[in-house]
Amino acid sequence: MKKLFFVLLVVTTVQQYCIAQFPATPKLWFKADALNLTDGATVTTWYDSSGNGYNVTQSTFALKPIFKTNGINGKSVIRFDGINDRLTCATFSPAIQSPITIFMVYKILSVPTNQPAYILTGLYNNSNGSPLEFNINYNNNNLWMFDSASLHNGRYSLAVPFQSFIIGNYVFNGNSSEMYENGMQKTAPSTFFSVHLSEFSIGSSPYFAYVNYSINMDVAEIIVFNNAFNTTERQQVETYLQNKWGDMSNPLPVTLNNFSYSVKNNNVNLHWSTSTEQNNDGFFVERKENNKWIKINFVKGNGTTNILQNYNFVDVIKSGKYSYRLKQVDTDGKYFYSEELEVNIGALTHYGLKEAYPNPFNPNTTIEYQLPQKEFVTLKVYDVLGKEIATLVNGEKEVGTHSATFNANQFSSGIYYYRLIAGNYSEMKKMVLLK
Repeated sequence: MKKLFFVLLVVTTVQQYCIAQFPATPKLWFKADALNLTDGATVTTWYDSSGNGYNVTQSTFALKPIFKTNGINGKSVIRFDGINDRLTCATFSPAIQSPITIFMVYKILSVPTNQPAYILTGLYNNSNGSPLEFNINYNNNNLWMFDSASLHNGRYSLAVPFQSFIIGNYVFNGNSSEMYENGMQKTAPSTFFSVHLSEFSIGSSPYFAYVNYSINMDVAEIIVFNNAFNTTERQQVETYLQNKWGDMSNPLPVTLNNFSYSVKNNNVNLHWSTSTEQNNDGFFVERKENNKWIKINFVKGNGTTNILQNYNFVDVIKSGKYSYRLKQVDTDGKYFYSEELEVNIGALTHYGLKEAYPNPFNPNTTIEYQLPQKEFVTLKVYDVLGKEIATLVNGEKEVGTHSATFNANQFSSGIYYYRLIAGNYSEMKKMVLLK
């Protein structure tokens, strides 16, 4: 039976958002659909789409994989024969040090019956220089990542029969490691070490000349980051790959983020979003009164999806102090509670400029601000060079909370700033347009 795997290897630190579809800029990026080859053509060079020039190559004809135009879900792939095919980038200068994150989309066509099958090699143990190998063990279908010298390893048994599509990740977190599959932890944190990437080999292991550890597989895409990701950021890349290459067998669980509120007069507008949903029936909105939680509304969920979903609910209440929370309920009755938000409705005592919502946005976002007294107000938008591009408010406003909408249809993706001036008060904030 054919097996399709979607693997992520991670070594951890902090990262910043650099490009629209990813949480950071790729260090290496190999895409089969970026090659302009005919079906069955041999692959001499798989070009690095990151722009860093770390191409993987093969000069020996007998070791060259082939290009297939109808591979994973009918899309282009690189096919390795499981005999001796491999593509290699001999040296990286300088080496890519921890943290390292590797995403890989591939499909196993066959597994050897008497030896390991090596998928990726090129990571090295910083403490002793020995190679780190990512393979499938032929005895028990374990998915392994281990250091051949010290035998520190992470592994878990793949389900048999194999699922058609797996999203997994392998994490080196400081001095520990752990394995995830489809957002679920498969191995508990165990002692590990820092690593570096100084070469890259796809399809077999170049370390053992006396035996062939090749694997028969189709490879669609590989992305290497010199970063680590939290759950939301990791799922951002997984969602990109899933949307591109096809649906996965096990959807990701409900991931709730950006639970916040805004107030206008006595209207409390609750905002929240999900980056993924699995069997999500919806959300009970609960308000705490006299130390007792009461359900005040139900907002229907979107079932199973890996596309960002935005939700909101407006509660009209009297002055006072309130708490809100969400109870997310699955279709099978399972549930979890969000964090609590505390809202104080009463007389305004200070000026304030709130975060634009949504942010990032496309093409509209709402900006709220509050005034403790009647003022002449200007609210303007600037590009990253400081050039004024829009005036949203220019006039006298009463005491209270106000809002303005910015429409960015005519502007390109990027970072923008908005500035509020009211009397002697001035504040500026940042927002991101993603198209």
